[in-house]
Order: sequence, then C-alpha cells, then structure tokens
Amino acid sequence: MEMSTALEGIFVGIADQLCREAEQITWEHRRKRALNMAFVRDQQQARWNADSRSLEPNPRFPRGSFDPRIYINLFKAIYVTTKSRFDSSRPQVLVEPGSADQPAIDRAKAAEKVLSRYEWPRLDMPRRISDAVAAMLLLDTGIWKVEWDPRVGEIEGSIPLLDEQGQQIGEELVHEGQNRVRSIHPDDFLIDPTVAEYEDARYCVYRPRLSLHSIYNTWRVSVPADMARPKIGDAISSLD
Repeated sequence: MEMSTALEGIFVGIADQLCREAEQITWEHRRKRALNMAFVRDQQQARWNADSRSLEPNPRFPRGSFDPRIYINLFKAIYVTTKSRFDSSRPQVLVEPGSADQPAIDRAKAAEKVLSRYEWPRLDMPRRISDAVAAMLLLDTGIWKVEWDPRVGEIEGSIPLLDEQGQQIGEELVHEGQNRVRSIHPDDFLIDPTVAEYEDARYCVYRPRLSLHSIYNTWRVSVPADMARPKIGDAISSLD
C-alpha cells in the first residue's frame, strides 16, 4: 500500500509539472478567447489585465457612468453570420466498409443505419456540432470527448459490494453502457508545448472541472470546492 501511494504521488507530480509547462503557452490563447467572449456578449469595453490574467472593466468607462459613444459591434455580427452559415449545413453519417466483400458492405450499411437513425439523435449531435462550431470560432478550437459510459443504459444485473473483510455491504447495478459525446473547453485541454502539430504531441492532459457530487459518485472522495466554469455548451448556447 505504501509503495502504491508513493508511485501515485510520483505520477501526480509528473502530471502537475506537465500541466504547468503546457499551461504557460496558453495564456495568449486564453486572452483572445476571453476577449472574443466579451465582444460577442456586447461587452466591448472590457479589457485584459495582464497581471491578474483576467478580464476587467475598462477604468476609462466606470460602471454606471454616462457614455455617449455609439458602438457598432462588427465582431458579433461577423460571428453570428459565420456561425449561421456553418449551422445551415447538415452533415451525414457515412460508414465505409473495410473491404470490397459483400458481407463487409452489408455490415457497413447496417452500421450506418444504426448511427444515423439511433445514435445520432440520441447523442444530440446537431447541437454538439453547433457547439463545436461556436467553440472553433470563439475559442479557436472545438474539442469533443467521445467515450464509453458504463453507468447508463438499461440495467442488466448487479454485482455485490464487499468491504475490506470481504463481507457484502450492498449491490452495484450493472448497466449495458452507451457512447457519450461531450464538448470540452480548450482551457481544460493541455497539449505538449514542444510540438507544432497535434499528431507529434508526446502527451495531452484533459483537466476537467467537476462538481463535488460527480467527484464523490465517481471516486468516493470528498474534496473542497473550487472555482467552477459553466459547461461549454451551456455557455455558448446562451449566445445564440
């Protein structure tokens, strides 16, 4: 147990160091993202504070003061027009067979029907695509996390939960599981800063902000609260 704890501490230290290295080069991107979000929310008077690395009201225009200037927000107009052009397209689901054999072609057609008729609407992919387009335009990158969630779907059975002495203390339901697609905020996705192309990266780190409830349900650990960020889909959909 002590060896396992020591190794875990070493891995955590290495991950923290990699995150700090990758994070150092992201601040210029974060500045642009924050200003883009401010402009699309009609907050043209906001400015970036390089010391606190955050947006703040421009002291030249104190809150509540009378400002007779007329602003024309060209940024928001261009964003809305461009996003509408992308949203008007309707991507189609295509599955290519692994070979030219008829059985492979039949399997590809069957998979295509399942994806387009069931998985596509179940995953709410039109909204996911719209979120990704908005993130691409405002945050410079649209990122999805595609994963298998074993905790959802129809219940197939249960397994016993045992304590340290091997005594059963309850049961855990076993679900059939389903695919899941989530939009990821670029600030939570750190990439090896030594490369120019994603394909050459030695590592990438996904560092999500989770609710206390989600953390406890997943790892049974209670942790102190931290500053939360709204989900990217919720934040972007409020701009439409």
